[in-house]
Amino acid sequence: MTSPDAEAGRFRRAVFLGGLLLAAAVCVAGRLHTMEEPLDIDIATYAVVAREALAGRELYSDLWDHKPPGLHLAFALAQLVAGPHELSVLLVGCATALLTLLAVVRVLSDALGSRPAALWGGLLWSALSLNLPLGANQPNAEALLNACVAWGLWAALRLARADARWGHALLFGGCAAAASLVKHVGVLPFVTMAAALSVLSRGDGPHSRRTLGRLAAGLALVPLAWAAVLGWFAADGRFSDAWDALIVYNAWYAGAGDGGLVALDLAFLLPPLLSILPSTVTLLVRGEARGAGSAPHAVFLAAVAGTALAVDLPGRWVPHYLQLWLPLLSLALGLAVAELSRALPAPRRLRAHVLAAVVVLPVAASHAAPFRLPPFEWSRVKWARLGARFDLAYLAGAYADGLLAPGETFYMYGNETQLYFVSGRRPPSGVLYALPLAPGSPLRDRLLDRLRRQLAADPPELVVVARYHLPDIDAGRGPAGPELERWLFAGYRQLPRVEGLAHDLFARKGGRLEARVAARGGLLPPVPGVRPGPAPEALP
Repeated sequence: MTSPDAEAGRFRRAVFLGGLLLAAAVCVAGRLHTMEEPLDIDIATYAVVAREALAGRELYSDLWDHKPPGLHLAFALAQLVAGPHELSVLLVGCATALLTLLAVVRVLSDALGSRPAALWGGLLWSALSLNLPLGANQPNAEALLNACVAWGLWAALRLARADARWGHALLFGGCAAAASLVKHVGVLPFVTMAAALSVLSRGDGPHSRRTLGRLAAGLALVPLAWAAVLGWFAADGRFSDAWDALIVYNAWYAGAGDGGLVALDLAFLLPPLLSILPSTVTLLVRGEARGAGSAPHAVFLAAVAGTALAVDLPGRWVPHYLQLWLPLLSLALGLAVAELSRALPAPRRLRAHVLAAVVVLPVAASHAAPFRLPPFEWSRVKWARLGARFDLAYLAGAYADGLLAPGETFYMYGNETQLYFVSGRRPPSGVLYALPLAPGSPLRDRLLDRLRRQLAADPPELVVVARYHLPDIDAGRGPAGPELERWLFAGYRQLPRVEGLAHDLFARKGGRLEARVAARGGLLPPVPGVRPGPAPEALP
């Protein structure tokens, strides 16, 4: 006969595993629902760069982006598995969300010894990971950083224990290196966590010396990884291109920002700090601030500080930066549940779980509400505050693809790299977007020269321009400046505007597309749901 304690243990394990599977299912199902949502500019760029790199084009010296190569590598690996379409983006999103979920659960169950707290943290993460205003349902750089930082936090907590192993140090350093190769500021939470571990490990004992030695060896992976990456580019004769993109341009980009998100950070800072405040005060009162029991508190607070720096240092207000707070909010709930369970007598510990349910259920309900919308409407809602309509970029990309014959290309003048992604057409220039061509950019002249050379060598049949750029182009204030625009549009003739498109189309003078349009009497081929309109006035 099974004892009541054994039955209760089996029931608790079943609840834990069932809840973990539910959290994982939410992470995957939410992303499946929005798989066809138009990508934002960043994610579309990563996908297009990965696709073109797999086709043999060179990163930085041809395909220009200012993000480190870890992002492009992740998308390239996904495309090797799932192809260069939405499914590969879904794969990156699901993999990062599930890895972060497992890390949140491991941190709470290992550091606090509380599976219920770990489960509540995991359930909250599954809802927050689909946050609509922050764009968390799609795998921007922060999705990869969250997985790296969460597992780095687990490794840091293990390093603070007496049974720490070299594997924990290598995992900590490997996550730090990977985070830095995804986004430069991704290393900052690891710096602050390492500083906290160093303070905790000060002393003459063998455990302290081992911890410091392992920590130093693990962190050495960061400069080694960067030395390997830059060394590879140097050996291939592309060091200056990589250096300009990764260091020179990013230094200018951060300095040209709008001051960061410090005020917005306060709303995200408070829950992690409040969740850990009572036990931290208790440790200080008892004089145990540097004891073994203080390690989870110190490392967690260090991760909070490093995350605040990582969010603010880019110097720009972009909603998806705030995704870095979401794992820490999930961990904060687990910490609060664990602290309350310890503080309350056994008969009243249910109150801690009631509090967790009061937090998780409204959050889950508010995050579930937008799922009633179709994916394209989701995109409109998400980006309405910034005035972006990525659904219109998708429509323009699909129309351009239908307009061109196999093997023909188009050039998108602006920043909407989604056109290349949705059309599947190869961009004629590796300068995929206009941001680095803006006046003041330190790479403007070199990239303008590269763009001209590439377009002259392989002239695209079509140029696509978002209509909202045209007044600025007319006034000489276009995305890349009047010199490029005069050179570019001198060789292209504007086609009739198409009802329903927010973009204008320009055919190469004397090109095959212009001949096909002329053969139709100057009308564009029809596209289902979109009707051709009257010819607009030509640009001066």
